[in-house]
Amino acid sequence: MTFETKEIELVQTSETVYAFFSDFNNFQSILPATITDWQSDADHCSFSFDGKIRMAMMFETKTPPSFLKIIPDGNALFDYSITCNIAPKAAGCVVIISFEAALNPFMAMMAEKPLAKLVATMEEKIRTLFPMQ
Repeated sequence: MTFETKEIELVQTSETVYAFFSDFNNFQSILPATITDWQSDADHCSFSFDGKIRMAMMFETKTPPSFLKIIPDGNALFDYSITCNIAPKAAGCVVIISFEAALNPFMAMMAEKPLAKLVATMEEKIRTLFPMQ
């Protein structure tokens, strides 16, 4: 199951946007307000989602200044990955965030709305944090 933002056009350079996304210390600002127990360093983070689900993440791949891949750090309720694609443009860049989850049908039914909301919130907050064209 894949959830993806629309193309997010930003006036910042791909290097600037990559620097923001490549440090988990910045991630709390693009996640929903329901996130609690936030802990992070540059390469790892953990938090509780809606006070119920504990998630821990780490970077698997960093390809400056265009690509990041995030995976679970330790045991997770389900396998997932989050990718951030950053494409340069003449004036700024375009960002697409994708959340891909390997869910059985029962988990998919329970998780579809919260995961869709998570990705939508990330897109909304990115648009708020970075000026668009």
